[in-house]
Amino acid sequence: MLPTTSVLPVLLAIAAPKPPGRLVDLGGHRLHVLCTGAGSPTVVVENGLGDFSFDWALVQERVSKFARICTYDRAGYAWSEPGPKPRTFAQINLELSDALRKLGEKGPYVLVGHSYGGAVVRQFAQTYRSEVAGLVLAESVSETQPIAIPHGVIRLFEGARGAPIPPPREILRPEDRPPPPGPAPAGAEELHAIHAKLPEKAQRYRRWAQTLTAIDDAENSQREWSVEYFARWHAAPQDGVLGDLPLIVLTREKGGYGDGHGAPPEQLERERREAQAALARLSTRGEQRIVPAGHQLHLEAPDDVARAIEDVVKAVRRPRESRGAREPRPGSREPRAGSP
Repeated sequence: MLPTTSVLPVLLAIAAPKPPGRLVDLGGHRLHVLCTGAGSPTVVVENGLGDFSFDWALVQERVSKFARICTYDRAGYAWSEPGPKPRTFAQINLELSDALRKLGEKGPYVLVGHSYGGAVVRQFAQTYRSEVAGLVLAESVSETQPIAIPHGVIRLFEGARGAPIPPPREILRPEDRPPPPGPAPAGAEELHAIHAKLPEKAQRYRRWAQTLTAIDDAENSQREWSVEYFARWHAAPQDGVLGDLPLIVLTREKGGYGDGHGAPPEQLERERREAQAALARLSTRGEQRIVPAGHQLHLEAPDDVARAIEDVVKAVRRPRESRGAREPRPGSREPRAGSP
């Protein structure tokens, strides 16, 4: 979130721009999906918290030159309407799978997940295995990675209640409705310097999207339920759970830890690197790449992100070219709507 110059809320009269993609009806709410380019496998991007489909404009432009790529806004973000709650990984996965199917997009897909979105696609690959051909995890969150907060550090598996994951559904219930939209805080339409790297149209989209308050309800539910998945992953061995899927993990060069977090910065940095390296071991074909940039790799290092995507796409295409047709992967299974 951007710092504001005033704590007094203001109503911002920013008209909703026309969505650049399609609004897919999931039987009660619609998701905004933008697909460009051509060529199999199709690349699908899952955003981090507080991010939107258009934040990937720089990467989408590059990837569109060698493959089809779809970016989208999760329910409650930008043009996408609020969806069923709770906003578990299973719920988000179901909505994305159904939206791609209704659009006629053909899998299996190369999934790209940034930050929080990395954990979402990690669960997608385990639930909808036959729909996934490879992954790129860009600065993905990990269950054991230390996250700096004021005066301390948290790890994402902490705080879980052991609550069972409710089965996902597309049917909206009255209790799923978010609170009435409130006024946006002063300065909400101002762009952070990092977003100045975006094309002008994407900057206009972001100025508008940042003033929408419905995203808060969705993200509060996402944060609440994500810890349940992180705790499950922390409790069981994770090496190799993604089988032999081509996987590239992109990790920023420096974590940027300072003093005042209850542990030496060097220790936190070591733990961060170990947690990122563990993500590459999720697949027997995993690889980690260190990128000289910050957390927003898709904005700061779009060439590195696009190159990683292209390398995974090529890895997926090679077996097809040599065998003619993609053979079923051992242990693959069809998606189950009720699987968390």
